[in-house]
Amino acid sequence: MDQCFLDLGPLYVVPCSKAHSGEVFDVETRPEPLAAPWPGTRALVAPTSDSRGAFEAYVGVDVRHSELKVYVYTPSETHWSEGRRRVVRFLRTPDLADHKGSLRDSHR
Repeated sequence: MDQCFLDLGPLYVVPCSKAHSGEVFDVETRPEPLAAPWPGTRALVAPTSDSRGAFEAYVGVDVRHSELKVYVYTPSETHWSEGRRRVVRFLRTPDLADHKGSLRDSHR
């Protein structure tokens, strides 16, 4: 993905070579139909085999052995009811500090 962002309240997409807060490694569009009820945040953030595989393919190490932190942006109940189904998983460093350079293939 190599999509990095700087979190200054609003999020700004920046090149990964610049200082950034987080790095997207997986974007999933949930398959539930438009009429499906909102499953709740817990269900949306739960790791799946696909998301664990995406992490390992991106970072180069199993998520259970990584020092990196995984965070998830999910649609709110209102956004879900409007048909938005995108779940975005991103990485942060253990100290949560801004950093430069991609975490792709970092084996961290």
